[in-house]
Amino acid sequence: MLETFPIQRRTLLEAAVDIRDIAAASGYGVGTVSRVINDQPNVSDRARERILAVMAECGYEPNSNA
Repeated sequence: MLETFPIQRRTLLEAAVDIRDIAAASGYGVGTVSRVINDQPNVSDRARERILAVMAECGYEPNSNA
């Protein structure tokens, strides 16, 4: 069963969910989240799964301009 994560849904007028929000909700650092987003190695399976679950729950989409 998937657990829910402590990120509040935001309205369109508020800022979108960013990498710092994903890091805070997942319990991992911004660097680890960045490695998952960029599909880089050196991330445990457990961390990768949790971060991806948080991203899916929040509807996070990486900024292609970043």
